[in-house]
Amino acid sequence: MPTKKTPELIETVLSRIALGETMTSISRDLGFSPDAWALWMKADPTLATAYYDARSIGADAIADDVLSIADSAPLTPVDVAKARLRTDVRLKLLAKWQPDKYGDKVDVRHQGHDGGAVQVAYANVADIAAQMRAVLTGRAAPVDPAQLPAPTPPAGTDLL
Repeated sequence: MPTKKTPELIETVLSRIALGETMTSISRDLGFSPDAWALWMKADPTLATAYYDARSIGADAIADDVLSIADSAPLTPVDVAKARLRTDVRLKLLAKWQPDKYGDKVDVRHQGHDGGAVQVAYANVADIAAQMRAVLTGRAAPVDPAQLPAPTPPAGTDLL
């Protein structure tokens, strides 16, 4: 496979990437290795920046394609299933290629009631065990947890 980097090849590749094509299909059509392209980008930060800019534009082109597919889907069940498959694949690619723009938002926060801090309750395990033994042996009636006083951490306890 020819792997000569020329300005014409670079322009063609970037133009096609901006249209939403994959590097695999472009390299196959133009007769160069995707590995060669990766090496060229590693050696040339300007090329890498141009590639990522073109990929971003290409992602928008793919998003437009998704809308077009969805809007023009015929009403037969088979054609709807084909259209769904085509849009799903494109959306998954977009989510991988441009997660900040097209990926699902994942919100991982620890928060308590009404968005406040997480409340930590402390319990004296020995007291709980004694209560359980009393209930199990019939020496005490079950206790409603809501009636118990709020536990406090022992003095000198490290709170993380």
